[in-house]
Amino acid sequence: MLHDVAGRPDRAKRRRTGIAWLLSTALAGSAFGTATPARAQSAGEETGARVHALTRDGLKKLAAGDYENARQAFQEAYNLSQETPVLLNLALAELNAGRPLDALLHFRQYMQRPDANPDKVAKVREQLIPQVSKQTAHINVKTLASASVELDGAPVASWNDGIDVIPGAHTLKIAVGHFTKTFNVAPAAGEQVSVTFEPRPATEAPPSIETQRQPTSMSQDTVAPTSEADTGASQWRNSIITGGAVLTLVGAGAATYFALRAKANDDEASETRASIIEPCATSVDYRDRCRSLQSSENRSDTFRTLENTMWIETAVVGVGTLAAFLFWPRRTAARGSTWYVAPHVGRTETTLTVGGSLQ
Repeated sequence: MLHDVAGRPDRAKRRRTGIAWLLSTALAGSAFGTATPARAQSAGEETGARVHALTRDGLKKLAAGDYENARQAFQEAYNLSQETPVLLNLALAELNAGRPLDALLHFRQYMQRPDANPDKVAKVREQLIPQVSKQTAHINVKTLASASVELDGAPVASWNDGIDVIPGAHTLKIAVGHFTKTFNVAPAAGEQVSVTFEPRPATEAPPSIETQRQPTSMSQDTVAPTSEADTGASQWRNSIITGGAVLTLVGAGAATYFALRAKANDDEASETRASIIEPCATSVDYRDRCRSLQSSENRSDTFRTLENTMWIETAVVGVGTLAAFLFWPRRTAARGSTWYVAPHVGRTETTLTVGGSLQ
């Protein structure tokens, strides 16, 4: 995949291809406009004549050193004809015009054409492509097949065979699901950079970028994004939810028990109160019953207090358990951000912590 994302090299530093071979190649490939009637008829006589004229014009501009206009002439001719010889002429003109990425793309396309000249294919493979490679840089990308790749903010459609770039600083962004990693690379001319992004547990090695001269073997870069929840966090979460659920059930049961005991003492106090005719403050005959009445009322008040306390604590524990089940300690690693919600239930207070970071 070719990606031209930087400025052109200085014209004074461009490496020129032999014009003699270029002219001979172009002349050999331009004959199709008049030498093959069948092709002229299939493409249309006017189109064939236009292609032939553009090719001749491109050759003249090449001979005069006007490489950019020669490239434009060959580009228009190729757009009209899609002919293999014109494709080679275009690639050679691009190389001399200081467009190594375009030349590399078209040289490779020429080598894949079934009707390409075998001798010229060999020259392209053995001489021209190595020459162009010294003027370009290459980024090898190793990641999951489902990943999306961006280079300097532009999506890269095909990166399996690497990305050819103009030497200099580039930003490579790789997204795999919710995980995203950005690499800043700056390969020099003739160098290649290998970048690996395979989401894995955070305990593994951090990412790195290594640069190598062509054609040495490629190194790998690793990256360690944060996983959703490690094993320890999951165990804590399960323990808190289980314990909270048990405490909620026990609290509800205790509150119900205290409510029944308070009701029983209320009933006992009512019966005792109905049997006392004289006021307890002045009565001597009903002294024992008055003491029993006071005792029943005190026990009823105690059980009511315990009941209310247990219901409040049960409600707090239940809400905290539900919050833990829904939120804590879930961590979601979205593109460029990490957020979490963590409730905590104590003896005297309940807190809810919200945190996160933007990268």
